[in-house]
Amino acid sequence: ALGKVGPAAVEPMLKLLVHPSRDVRNTARAALANMRTPGAIPGVVALIQDPNTPGRVALVALLGTVKSQEAFEALRAFVVDDPDHMIREAAVKVLSQRADEPARELLRMVAQNDANKEVRHLAVQAMMWLGDRDAMPLLVKMLGFEKDFIRKAAAMAIGYLGRPEDIPALIEAMSTPRSEILTAVRQAANRVTVTLD
Repeated sequence: ALGKVGPAAVEPMLKLLVHPSRDVRNTARAALANMRTPGAIPGVVALIQDPNTPGRVALVALLGTVKSQEAFEALRAFVVDDPDHMIREAAVKVLSQRADEPARELLRMVAQNDANKEVRHLAVQAMMWLGDRDAMPLLVKMLGFEKDFIRKAAAMAIGYLGRPEDIPALIEAMSTPRSEILTAVRQAANRVTVTLD
C-alpha cells in the first residue's frame, strides 16, 4: 500500500528495509523497486554503507531501478571503493543491465583492476552481455595472464563479440600450454567465423 503512495512514502519504506522480518524487508525492497523514485537513492546508499544493515547486498539492486546520474555515481562508488567484494559483485551485476557507455567503461576498468577474481569474472561476462566491442583488446590481453576461469570467460566473450580480423590475436593467445584454454580459444575462433561468414 505504501508503494502506491509515491515519493511521500520513501521514508517509511526505508525504515521497513531494516525491519527484523526478512519477508517485510523483501516486500519493502520490491515496492521501492517498483516506485523507481530518485529520492530513495541517498537513503538506500546510506543503508548499504552501514555494515549493520541486514541484506545489504540485495539493496544494491535498488540502485539499478532508477536511471539517474546519482544512482550511477553510487554504483561507481560501490564498485570501485567498497571493501566488501560481495557489494562490488552486486554493483557489477546491476551495471551489466545498463547499455550506456559510462557503464561499459566502468566494467572494463573493473575487469582489469579489481583485486577479487570473482568480481573480475563478472565484469568480463557483463562486457559480453552488453556487446562491448571496445572491450576486445582487453579481452584478448586477459587471455595471456588471468585465472583460467576468467580466461575461458574472456574467450567466450571474444567468440561472441569478435570479427574475422580478430582471429590473428586469438591465434597468438593459443601459445598457452593449458589445454582447457586452448579449447576455449579454438571455440571462440570457430564462433567468430561461423557467426560472421
